Amino acid sequence: MAREYTVRPSDTLAKIAKVFYGDALIARKLAEYNGIKNPDLIRVNQVIEIPSQRELLGGLRPTLTAPASGLTPPNGLPEILATFGDIYSLIRDDGSWTLVGRPNTWPTLTCLSRYRSPGTCRNP
Repeated sequence: MAREYTVRPSDTLAKIAKVFYGDALIARKLAEYNGIKNPDLIRVNQVIEIPSQRELLGGLRPTLTAPASGLTPPNGLPEILATFGDIYSLIRDDGSWTLVGRPNTWPTLTCLSRYRSPGTCRNP
């Protein structure tokens, strides 16, 4: 199970990876695990998850429970990108999100998902 770490001043993902895993080169994997697009851009007080090295490097995947629909949700950033496409276009630099011309309409995005449950989508 991953533990949480709060980023401090002067931290970098490479430094964090070196402390927790003994290898600064794992920083990119740590960024991917946490959904961080640019590993060089982390913020003070940002909370990141520190999984076991085995889990981080792919030897162990967390067990996901399939929703009632029987569909398995994407696991990890690569699978999210493969499933939903370029989600980065929806995320602003400050971490908030938007749909073009319709800021903060997450229910609409959920309705576009192939994982939605029948009858759960409503027009805003």
